[in-house]
Amino acid sequence: MGLPMWPDEPAGRPEPYRGEIMLFKEAADGSTATIRQLLRGDASVNQECPAGETALIWASANGRSGAVRLLINSGAAAEIIGSRFGTALVAAVRNCWHETAELLLEMGADPNPNFHKLVDDDSNKVYLTKYDQTPLSEASRNDSLKMVKLLLEKGATVNAISSQGTALMVAAGCSHRITELLIEHGADVNIQTESYIGSALQQAAMTANAGIVRLLLQKGAKVNAKAGKVCTALQGASAYGDVATVKLLLKSGADVNIKGGRYGTALHAAVYEGADEVAQALLEAGADLNAFCPPFGTPLQATVLKNRIKTAELLLARGANVNVEGYHKGTALQIAARRSPEIVRLLLRNGADINLQGGKHGSALQAAAYKNKGEIVELLLEEGADVNGKWGFGPYDGGDSAVYSAARHNNLKIARLLIQKGSGLDVENSEFRLALAEASEHGNIEMARLILDNFSDAKMEWYSFENALCKAAHGGSREIVRLLLDTMLDRGIEIGRKNLCRPLESAVTGDSVETAEFLLERGASARRQESKGFSPLVWAATYANFRMVELLLTYGANVNEKGYHGRTAYVETEDDSMKELLLQHGANPRA
Repeated sequence: MGLPMWPDEPAGRPEPYRGEIMLFKEAADGSTATIRQLLRGDASVNQECPAGETALIWASANGRSGAVRLLINSGAAAEIIGSRFGTALVAAVRNCWHETAELLLEMGADPNPNFHKLVDDDSNKVYLTKYDQTPLSEASRNDSLKMVKLLLEKGATVNAISSQGTALMVAAGCSHRITELLIEHGADVNIQTESYIGSALQQAAMTANAGIVRLLLQKGAKVNAKAGKVCTALQGASAYGDVATVKLLLKSGADVNIKGGRYGTALHAAVYEGADEVAQALLEAGADLNAFCPPFGTPLQATVLKNRIKTAELLLARGANVNVEGYHKGTALQIAARRSPEIVRLLLRNGADINLQGGKHGSALQAAAYKNKGEIVELLLEEGADVNGKWGFGPYDGGDSAVYSAARHNNLKIARLLIQKGSGLDVENSEFRLALAEASEHGNIEMARLILDNFSDAKMEWYSFENALCKAAHGGSREIVRLLLDTMLDRGIEIGRKNLCRPLESAVTGDSVETAEFLLERGASARRQESKGFSPLVWAATYANFRMVELLLTYGANVNEKGYHGRTAYVETEDDSMKELLLQHGANPRA
């Protein structure tokens, strides 16, 4: 039952700390003779180790009653709270050292430690221990009736609240006899907290302790109390999948349609966690099949989100509305389109509107295209999905098409399939330009070629390609830069030196020497193009890119031109070797 011994002395500890290191070890071992000798020397009885524990805490955690008595008689403070184990009493209780716990209490240990003492005075932050439970909560968790009785006799506050609630909340999940004892000593069955599980009744319900649930209800627990992250006891039992507890709560007056918590309703909880038998019981008790609430929307949407086809069949057979729009994930069909062709087929058979708009993707087809689900895309197209439908708030607020969604997310196979089925990118509302830019940024030359080969338009101008060209240049995708420039030439789009200014800037800022060289070969100017604009040379020199600087100088860059801040490359760079290189090419240090 003991805890691990304190490790060897950490490297770099100052000489005066050696006594305390030995004291921690000997306290954990219970070596009273050595402890006495160390205390006569330079060891401080209340020194804390790096984890926050004192020698007394280590002795208590390992059940060393003799060492505990010696340390307290030598001035050890039982109220010190370690960041790992809590107080000495908590450490003893948690490890079931009854004799040690009794000794600590007899020698003045507080059965109700104040964990709020862990406050950093400088930052005003509260630091809770890893195990910040009260001694009574720890004893309840261990199902130690003898320890619980001891603590209650010594004045433990029965309704004290720690981060995981009261001792009763802890006991309700594991021990009928301790639950009963705590109630006899005044434990409040209706205390609520903001913890994940917010009441004793919820705890019992979520751990399939029907007997404790019955006891708590008999003692006045409110069956419909809303607390914690789970909301109600019925929702907790439904999520856990315990039919007996669910039926007991329903028989005791639980409201089957209360909304709130992490699931929404009890039915949401059951179907999300795959508890079909519980779902049946809830539906028979009048659960709202189409209850709409965060975070999932309807029970059907929660079911589809977890890919539970049998549960979806159950809900649909009961008449679930298949076309509710839902939250950001969209309709049930849009959710299914991201993951399961089987559920897509099921929903379509049950009347799902294939082109219904909503959610973050806009349509089921867009959702499938986004997630690169080829089988589902084909299925939706076969079932009549609008291949050219536009939904959402895409380019210029005109909406996105499915092929744009696929192209934008680098899904080449899906984009090709959609194009074969007749989908197109709208050149006028910037879909073409943005999709091409995305492909270029990712270095996906096959996607870029697919877009260029299938969407030619007489209205295209330089601006249709400029963004993509800059993205490709910055990413060092020289072959995509070549493809874009060749395509523009083939379509008669004029490419002037000024037009190549921004792509060259992108190549320089992206440290892509090869791409910069290619652009310079194709006519880009190595010089600054505006009176107070970007200077490729100044940028490259500032970041000590020697190859780029030499390349730009070779192609005619003005070694004394000034950048945004009115300073030359020589002034901007902090690299002495770069300064020397610039001087060799005629840089004026005073320019």
